[in-house]
Amino acid sequence: RGQSQCVFFNADENTCQVYEERPFECRLYPFLLVKKGDDLSVGVHLSCPYIQEKRHDIEFKNYVESLQQYFQQQEVLEFARRNNALFGDYPECEQEIEHLFELPE
Repeated sequence: RGQSQCVFFNADENTCQVYEERPFECRLYPFLLVKKGDDLSVGVHLSCPYIQEKRHDIEFKNYVESLQQYFQQQEVLEFARRNNALFGDYPECEQEIEHLFELPE
């Protein structure tokens, strides 16, 4: 539909060709690593059908809390700061991303 598509997506079968070895950001989706200036945060892509269905469920809330705890671990936080290229600035989809929490400094 005029949007970018992952080169590993098999549209005929609606599958990922590298699913077992997919990168971290793919494993995290529909949650996104977001960069605004020097601030790093985690957001969620509201256009995802799963999120549209489950956004207000306790399961979603619990998962967000576990993500927040994960990103508060010192080694994870240091990794994120060292590899901030994993975080994207999404100006073209700002309306589709809900900010969930910032990473501690």
